[in-house]
Amino acid sequence: MIRKPSYLLIVTFFLMVTIQGCAVLTDDQVQAVHDFAKAGQDYTDLPSAVIETHAEIMYLDNVYETATTDSANIESVPQQLDKAVKNRNDFLAQAKQTDETLKVIDTYISLLTTLTSDVFTEQLAVQAVELGEELDDAVDVYNDNISSDQNKIDGWGKYVAAGIRGAGGIFIKNKQTKALQQAVTHAQPQIANMAEVITDFMETYSSILGPMAVEGLTDTYMTLITNDISKNSVASLENFSQAREKARSIKILSEKSILAIQAFQAAHSALYENLQEKRSIKGTIGEIKSLASEIKSAQELMKDFE
Repeated sequence: MIRKPSYLLIVTFFLMVTIQGCAVLTDDQVQAVHDFAKAGQDYTDLPSAVIETHAEIMYLDNVYETATTDSANIESVPQQLDKAVKNRNDFLAQAKQTDETLKVIDTYISLLTTLTSDVFTEQLAVQAVELGEELDDAVDVYNDNISSDQNKIDGWGKYVAAGIRGAGGIFIKNKQTKALQQAVTHAQPQIANMAEVITDFMETYSSILGPMAVEGLTDTYMTLITNDISKNSVASLENFSQAREKARSIKILSEKSILAIQAFQAAHSALYENLQEKRSIKGTIGEIKSLASEIKSAQELMKDFE
């Protein structure tokens, strides 16, 4: 005997179909956000790599300078080396601080990745709420390290958390896409502001500190071997050659970092425009492809200089 489906089952089925159809974003819009998150997830390694490389070069420059000390001032060598180590540690602390401030982008990427999950469960909803709160904490750290009030940003994790808190049942898909749209919408002006700050920061390395590192390292080494030509051995020349290439990488990597954050901003702007209303997206958003290309190029360059 074939049982007829119950009235409740039929109503539930059509209700589920209706709610799924009422999702704020289409499947390909959600996929576009996922593609953006995947493309941008390795960006924040770049600025820190620039600062760490600069720290290494400045340390070596100080060591070369210490090696030029004449016999009359030989007692000052330990103090000079202590100063070199301190300077390096100060630069490395700045790199760590940069990591902390750029955690805003990392956390935002993690949030988007969670919100674009194919199977958005109640557990992932809880995780998204936690990431929203973590995002706002990262924004607070970022603002603490920004000197100008004009460049401070507003946290937007709270909007996402509020929109998805308590998600569950047949309404979860609707809340997922609504939270996703809220995340991108509220992030848009903040990403633009951050991109400007990061660009200005990296331009200091590309236009000033990078070239100065190459020039300073070269001048100090030439002084070293001029004072004592016996120190110009094959081994020391090889070390100097490698160090000078790393010094040159400061300018190159900082320029790559600028291109990457600008590509990140452009891709986010394109994403924002495409998510303003529910519609189909044909093909891949070009700006997201460009972002992926810039990040990949920068990562390969970093490996070449390691």
